[in-house]
Amino acid sequence: MGLTTCCKTRQAKNIAEHFGMTYISRSQILLSELRFENNSADHFWLESVGKDLNIIRDMTELDRYVDNLLLRKALNENNLVFDSWIIPWLYSDLDAIRVYLKPSLEFGATLAYTSKTSKCISEDDLKELITIKDEESRARFLKLYGFDIYDTSIFDMVFDNTLLEKQQTSEILIQRIIEILCSRLSPECEAYP
Repeated sequence: MGLTTCCKTRQAKNIAEHFGMTYISRSQILLSELRFENNSADHFWLESVGKDLNIIRDMTELDRYVDNLLLRKALNENNLVFDSWIIPWLYSDLDAIRVYLKPSLEFGATLAYTSKTSKCISEDDLKELITIKDEESRARFLKLYGFDIYDTSIFDMVFDNTLLEKQQTSEILIQRIIEILCSRLSPECEAYP
């Protein structure tokens, strides 16, 4: 979990690959339910078509429907890595490791800017778009479920990846996940590097 442009998709995929788990993207399921193919840049939701799809989301029960699909998966399958803002709150009773990536807004804007194929939006404009998107998402989930996506108190790990390269972030996250798993298995367990 993490706010827009925190690298959560890349890190969730890396974690799933490292541990031989299945990666599940809530955004891709949502887009699939809308019968929309996301062939654009990583930060699709910041673009105009993403904003249009959010209008549809606000007028329907699509989010609840997708969340129920994910809940069924979480309850009936093992070894899953969810790339989602809401899973940590909705599935708090499940034995899961909850990770919150929390880089600076400047880092997120720079990351979004350098990953876009078209640079028609300035980094300052991207910061504003990211802030607006996060506030809209916060309002959506407060209304739907009553939780605040800015609240990090339920997470096993809150990690500021601002100054790290993507690979460094992956390595640290994987090591920390191993440590958490190890401590849950046995207090005497030592994690291996």
